[in-house]
Amino acid sequence: MDATTQAQSGINLFGEETLSMEQIKNLSDQVHSSEVSRIAFAEQVEQNLSKTGGKGCLAAGIGLYILGRDVEAVEKLQKGTDCKEKFMCLAAALRRLGHYDEAIMNFHAGGKQGADSLVVSLEKAATYRMAGNFESAEKELKSCANFKNVSAEFHYQFGRLRESQGLYDEATENYKAAIELSPKHQEAMFHLAYRCDIAGDEDAAIDYYKAITSSSPVYTSALLNLAVIYEDKADYDKAERCVQKVLACHRITSGRICS
Repeated sequence: MDATTQAQSGINLFGEETLSMEQIKNLSDQVHSSEVSRIAFAEQVEQNLSKTGGKGCLAAGIGLYILGRDVEAVEKLQKGTDCKEKFMCLAAALRRLGHYDEAIMNFHAGGKQGADSLVVSLEKAATYRMAGNFESAEKELKSCANFKNVSAEFHYQFGRLRESQGLYDEATENYKAAIELSPKHQEAMFHLAYRCDIAGDEDAAIDYYKAITSSSPVYTSALLNLAVIYEDKADYDKAERCVQKVLACHRITSGRICS
């Protein structure tokens, strides 16, 4: 992401104000919208890694987290100024590293700092699920059951838990509920498409994958899965177009990445 793009978006990670969680998510989407943006953002983060002090470490840590450089992100974030954004990003980075107990503690700390209670509960439920602790995940989700038919993310996380437990019909119903509440919920659509594909309903899977790939940022896993279905149906032209869209996000020309 170059300076012009960042200025147009109104999101500056290294400005005076600490970004909100929503701004961090939006920035992450922009960074990962193309390889050009990702490389430019990585260069900007590198230029700010030498900054010291709580605020500088916090911003650098968030940048490293967005880039998926989780070991470095954890080190920087731990030195950052305490705030809900620090603990939520730190927890997510620790989770990606497989440090589930530490992640739970930091999500809890994020809640203490004022992070949205529903978000904290859902993130903790996801962490327990990834750790294989389905009982704790279910308990966490039941603690916010009043968001049933209200929160798309609640149904998505419940669907993920049921899928992990092998309860595929319940998972499918929760993914559908998530999409009804939030038609652009890419993750719910992706998992619903996959379930349809596994169940042999290729036409429904194609519709869901196409819906995902029509939005931004590019969801490469959906494109690749769609390409496989087209290939199975001997629709090679459509399969190739899907693959070309993926490659377009990673093609290097004259030393630059083309979007």
